[in-house]
Amino acid sequence: MGEQRKLAAIMFTDIVGYSALMSKDEKKALKVLEKNRDIHKSAIQQFTGEFIKEIGDGTLSIFQTSSDAVNCAKAIQEVCCRESMFSVRIGIHISEIVVIENDVFGNGVNIASRIEAAGEPGGIYVSERVYEDIKNKTDINAVFIEEKILKNISHPVKIYSISTGQQEIILSEPVIKEPGKTKENSIAVLPFINMSADPEQEYFCEGMAEELINALTKIKNLNVVARTSSFAFKGEKTDIREIGRKLNVGILVEGSIRKAGSRLRITTQLIKVEDGYHLWSERYDRNLEDVFAIQEEITAKIIDRLKATFNVQVKLHKERYPDNLAAYDLFLRGRFYINKFLPEHLDKAIEYYKKAIEEDPRYSLAYTSLAEAYTLLSIGFDVLPTKDTMPKAREAALKSLEFDPTLAEAYVSLGLVAMFYDLDRKSTIKYFRKAMELNPNSTSAHQWIEFYWSFMEGKFDESMATLQRAQELDPLNLLIKIRIGYVYIYKRDFDSAIKYFEKLLENQKNFPMGHHCLMDAYGQKKMYKEAIAEGEKMFESGAQAVANIGVLGFYYALAGQKDKANKFLADLKERSKKGYVSSFWVGGIYHGLGEIDSAFEWFEKAYNDRDGNLILITTPPPFDSLRSDLRFKKLMIKMGLENLLVWRLAPISPPPAALHPLR
Repeated sequence: MGEQRKLAAIMFTDIVGYSALMSKDEKKALKVLEKNRDIHKSAIQQFTGEFIKEIGDGTLSIFQTSSDAVNCAKAIQEVCCRESMFSVRIGIHISEIVVIENDVFGNGVNIASRIEAAGEPGGIYVSERVYEDIKNKTDINAVFIEEKILKNISHPVKIYSISTGQQEIILSEPVIKEPGKTKENSIAVLPFINMSADPEQEYFCEGMAEELINALTKIKNLNVVARTSSFAFKGEKTDIREIGRKLNVGILVEGSIRKAGSRLRITTQLIKVEDGYHLWSERYDRNLEDVFAIQEEITAKIIDRLKATFNVQVKLHKERYPDNLAAYDLFLRGRFYINKFLPEHLDKAIEYYKKAIEEDPRYSLAYTSLAEAYTLLSIGFDVLPTKDTMPKAREAALKSLEFDPTLAEAYVSLGLVAMFYDLDRKSTIKYFRKAMELNPNSTSAHQWIEFYWSFMEGKFDESMATLQRAQELDPLNLLIKIRIGYVYIYKRDFDSAIKYFEKLLENQKNFPMGHHCLMDAYGQKKMYKEAIAEGEKMFESGAQAVANIGVLGFYYALAGQKDKANKFLADLKERSKKGYVSSFWVGGIYHGLGEIDSAFEWFEKAYNDRDGNLILITTPPPFDSLRSDLRFKKLMIKMGLENLLVWRLAPISPPPAALHPLR
């Protein structure tokens, strides 16, 4: 037969951990292979594809369209999830191929193979060409992952993940698994140890490590674990391999700093997780005024070693440093306080950022961090109204971009202002996407864009896919974990939400927010006794913020305990005489009490106050009973979110194993 050329969507798959299983249990491995073959052939036939061949435990097939290939891949993952027998990776690319004697060849086949190899267990990764074909399909959702240099492929390839949620059952483990597998192009920077005589120099050590993290996150094709997760091991004597396993990285950076007067001694090591081998180490004995040069040198040395050892194609991003050391020192002190993530420390952080700006009025990072602090005062901790903080956050973020237009976090702050203060859908998504474009490793961008999908669009598959990427970047971040559970609540899958939060609390027993989340899950299942019990546990831990009072008061009302609900209502009103109390939470308790006129009066007050909490009324289930009320519809129209008046709920799929609450 002669050769034939044609355009085709090429799909590669393989079974995760098959080689390891074969070495341990050949009979079981052959059974898995047979089952995998049956699943693939059935699905490929259903979507008019052509099964080309098996390659070991992998398969190669082709389809007439990208949509057929993607839908086939989704069907395969659904069966694998349901069967819970094994997990597969799938990669898809569309390209011209050469067909010779029932086999296919061409560069596109190689690209599809490399995309599959780059994927996650249970995932579906596709190239940009496939994404362009399917991005407007309402039943297929995709999220950008990264632009990656693939082995033996001459040009970078943009990779997208298809959101199926079918990767693995939420509370189960895959039968075939590769424990401890890490990524060669993934790195984490551990907190630098303070070797100074002065314990207060801790802020400087933390700041240096965080600055290194920030520098590395701007490098394309390098996955950098966020500060929240990498600093979780501070003060612990944990084995390097255990840290690497928990963070899912192949490389760790650790170091120490001794600061005495104007002299610095900085020691840094680059360690390969697999065997603990030191790829590089260096000691710097310098003056304090050389600190920026040291940072650049350390970053450059790390990049050189990554290139040499792992063939990672990365390019050093040129950092912009302040004009004087006083500004830098003040900035680090501000970061030290903001990273405590407690409302009582935010004023101190703001004070230091302002002083840093006084020292250097062109210090872009100080402006960016100032904007972050202002947003946290409102949407993070609810201690000030958005009308008092968001204009200041916008001003600081825009000032930051005047001096450095490449700062992703400034765009994150602008996105938060647009979402919670302006209620501007178009600007919100524009700013968040710009942040992700500038820094694909930005955890905050991935975290906050999930709020956009959940509360401004009601698109929960996009929410889950974004959270998947956020957890890859910050695997130990509890705030990301609880957002995963809330997506279940928004999808009205309360049983899965309850199981998820119960599992989360098994490993985080002293986690007040976990009790708040489980309270919500029980409450929406109308298990009011259990919901109130979780709320009381939350209160016992000292978590009695306005939002906690509002939600627990709401469930007391629904449980028929109106006296307690009214007591909570009176408490909020009394608090409002002494400080800020969001009208939204007051309206929520009235809603639970069935006093709907009063509820809408307070919701209208929240709208007039430009209360950022009001966005929480849009899609969550507690407000389903209000959707038919004309006042609700008018409120949504005034908020510019009338798109959410008509929306359909599709069944949610379980998240992939990567989103398991204990990982």
